[in-house]
Amino acid sequence: MTLRLVEKNPTAIDAEVVSGAEADAAEEVVAPARRRAPSAPPSPGTLPLAYAKQLRQHEALIWWGVKDAIEPRPVLWVVGVCAAVLVLVTAFYPGFWWQPWASLWRPLAVLFAPALLVLLRQFSSRRATLITDNSVIDIPRRGEPARLGFDSVRKVRRDLWTGGMRLEGARHTVRVPQELADDARRAIASQRHGMVRASERPDDPEGWMP
Repeated sequence: MTLRLVEKNPTAIDAEVVSGAEADAAEEVVAPARRRAPSAPPSPGTLPLAYAKQLRQHEALIWWGVKDAIEPRPVLWVVGVCAAVLVLVTAFYPGFWWQPWASLWRPLAVLFAPALLVLLRQFSSRRATLITDNSVIDIPRRGEPARLGFDSVRKVRRDLWTGGMRLEGARHTVRVPQELADDARRAIASQRHGMVRASERPDDPEGWMP
């Protein structure tokens, strides 16, 4: 399956991709979700032109997804846990707050550091993932896109920066955010089923790569 543009008139184009303001805000695309291949999960709608530019000629798009919003719940949950610990410390040691600020800020920074880490992970995981008939394409919010063929994956690991999966090849690395990892795996599996695999399997202790 490939992307097709069907020209209806000089000013209107019916397409599998969207451009302009829609490409700048992929999450606002209102086209219904659609399944592009058997056994593949449904994609969120039409593919923004900014992402479609990463496809090669005659390359079939199987699935795409985007993680573009900051999820507040993980951050708030960690902040809540840190605040509860701080309440317990205050209850058992009221003198904790009597320290000068020069001494107080260090334990507070250590206590709330996990919340900052979760927030940074939310920012770094903002990216789009495209699954084609033979490759995974990683398009981060900031930075250069990366592409890795299914048979070029040598190592699969949990990714600390995004909380998802990191696929490493000889020269390229792609990251799949946690929110997109399950659908991306299903899309890859839909293309790998019944295919002849490379004789050398990737180093994948998680068993994520189909």
